Amino acid sequence: MFIGREHEMSVLEETYNQPGFQMTVIYGRRRIGKSTLITEFIKDGLDGKLKCMTTNVGKWWGMGHDRVPTDIDVVGIDEIGKKAILGECKFKNEQIDKPVYEDLMNRKGLIDRKYEEVQYMYFSLSGFSKWVVENADAEKVSLLTLDDLYS
Repeated sequence: MFIGREHEMSVLEETYNQPGFQMTVIYGRRRIGKSTLITEFIKDGLDGKLKCMTTNVGKWWGMGHDRVPTDIDVVGIDEIGKKAILGECKFKNEQIDKPVYEDLMNRKGLIDRKYEEVQYMYFSLSGFSKWVVENADAEKVSLLTLDDLYS
């Protein structure tokens, strides 16, 4: 059950629906539900807010293309449309830069080739480097930091 986060969810929705690049920051001590908040936000794809109807949300662990174990922090699946949303969460005191951005983009096809990855979402505590902001494909990539959630 997910209760008591209506304000945070509305801030995420508002930020996500604004045109152009938007930044918001999620922060807090360990184990207070930062990743759960993001997972619940992705589940809202059922209401048509995302690029597919997300019916299943979770994490993914497995072998990368290079046969080295890897993971994807958030995976949203649309079973009917055979589409997927992949997400990376970084709650560190450094911006998401080119290597982290490319790591997720290079995981295309890992979850199951029957799903077309239609959206990539990056969640960052400290924002994004200039390279990421300038090179993110606005059609497929959402850059989200959640700085105004608790202000």
